[in-house]
Amino acid sequence: MTTYCRAPSRWVTVALATLALVGGSLLPVPFERHPSFEGAGPDTLAHFLGYAGFAAALDEALSVEGVGWVLRAALTVGTATGIAVGTGRVQRYVPGRAHERSDVVAGVSGACIGVLWGTRGSARRRPGRIESVTSANDARRTERIPNT
Repeated sequence: MTTYCRAPSRWVTVALATLALVGGSLLPVPFERHPSFEGAGPDTLAHFLGYAGFAAALDEALSVEGVGWVLRAALTVGTATGIAVGTGRVQRYVPGRAHERSDVVAGVSGACIGVLWGTRGSARRRPGRIESVTSANDARRTERIPNT
């Protein structure tokens, strides 16, 4: 008997984005912090872009699951804030890393932009389009060719 397994690629994307955010935030830095980076370091833009991408991916995955846009936005920004604050707290124990409020602000701001971008993309889709494509693919996968 043949079974078919569909990989939930949208959730794999979210998992990889989460791993990249947490892993990138917790990598030890081999050099000392430059004194001119008082409020914001050069990685602030990376935080903004990383969290924007994470939020867009999470928003897309939740959209496909049928979650409404208000709940999607709250879940996405809340999750991003939790990750930003959590990794900031753990950075105290990582050599060459320091918790910066500017990184948290950049992360939350990036998440808000990512949600807006993701919501913009999901609003342009026709209702039922994803479901019809998915069910057509499922129908093809479940067709069985008799063994002769």
